Amino acid sequence: MTIHLLARVAINTIDAMEITEVLEYALERLEIVVGHGFTMLVFEQPDVYGIDDLRADVNRLISNLNEAKFAS
Repeated sequence: MTIHLLARVAINTIDAMEITEVLEYALERLEIVVGHGFTMLVFEQPDVYGIDDLRADVNRLISNLNEAKFAS
């Protein structure tokens, strides 16, 4: 039996902005690699978790960070 616990981590607005920028940059770099046909080097089993899944997850995380309410 596996138990997954989600921890809540408090971050401030600056941290959220930096995380968003890092995620966007990483996805942009990965898009370049995929655009040059190196998908198999990045995703050995594309049927399991492909670039489209990663795009969706990164965009969801960025959206959540942008919409989050942060304490000052």
